[in-house]
Amino acid sequence: MTQIVRQQTDSTRNIPASILKGAAANLAIQALGKNLNKKNFLPTLAFGALGGIISDYVDSKVPNSYGLAGGALSGITLGLTNSLINGDNVPRNMFKYAVIGSLINGSLNIAKANAKPIQQIKEYIDPEGIINKRGVKLAHSHYIILEQSSYGENGKAQKQLSTGFKYQNVIKALELAKKTKSVQNALKLFEDKKNSLLFMETDLEGNGYYGNIDGGMNNGNGICDFTGRNNRGFLNNKNDYYFDVRIELFSLNAKSLSTKAQISTMAVTIGHELFVHSAHIEAVELWENGKYTEAIDKEMIDRGFNGNIDHKLYMQGKKPKMTQYLKELKSIAPTAGYGLSATDIQSAINSHDKTYKYLLNQ
Repeated sequence: MTQIVRQQTDSTRNIPASILKGAAANLAIQALGKNLNKKNFLPTLAFGALGGIISDYVDSKVPNSYGLAGGALSGITLGLTNSLINGDNVPRNMFKYAVIGSLINGSLNIAKANAKPIQQIKEYIDPEGIINKRGVKLAHSHYIILEQSSYGENGKAQKQLSTGFKYQNVIKALELAKKTKSVQNALKLFEDKKNSLLFMETDLEGNGYYGNIDGGMNNGNGICDFTGRNNRGFLNNKNDYYFDVRIELFSLNAKSLSTKAQISTMAVTIGHELFVHSAHIEAVELWENGKYTEAIDKEMIDRGFNGNIDHKLYMQGKKPKMTQYLKELKSIAPTAGYGLSATDIQSAINSHDKTYKYLLNQ
């Protein structure tokens, strides 16, 4: 009953980040003390990196100290090493930097503890077997926190899946989107239940803000991401695999908007995931037409950091399916029965486009 679909590494400790943090802090200390020069630059970097590693390591072992223990030892390390580099009074600087390091590190970790941590997803619990069903599926994803650091670092979570949506405005947004020919045509690719399209409504705010999409191949044992290493396996065993596309909808990120704006925004978001990041749906179409190599190549297209290659192409007018979808959405909204006007949809489009305007200058 517990279906492990995708497992991410818990990265609460990150040595490169610790090194960078410590080195930057030590450079700042030397610069503020007007002691930084060419001769001590490299030793300052090296000892700073050591201090950063000590700080994060001690904090990971003594979490209830809120970073004070790691900050103190890191501060002592930086104080001692900077004293050696600069020829200063060692005890005085050890004490001074220990206090400074403790307070700064402690303050940062207390701030983290008061902020919402970003959960590392461990696995799906799928008692209804939603994941392995084919065709178009709707699911509600409830996040269960399994483990959380006492001072705000990333924890672990599970996704408990259940059939259907829970939030009325997401239901209305999807119903509205499905009234357009563009979405109807996209969903036809999954009507034969050879492939899988999962709309997953979440009860957690997400990094994709309003939505996110991913795709891969599934053989019934779990989704397989595309990599150069495993693509030949897909082609050699074509009948064993099917496309598994998933769209997450983060409706809680829209909770500050009016009801009309929420429905309009989520409807635009559904189109964004299907037609701006269009390679996923286009790959399914190619796979269904027997163009297996082309399908995998399409799925592996570089979408850029945070999908910004796709976003820039959309802003340049090179995502015609999205343009057509938005035109249809504005046309059908006034008669769809949700109290929306074409102006409501256009306002959501304007807000959507504003996010990506900066890409036109890159």
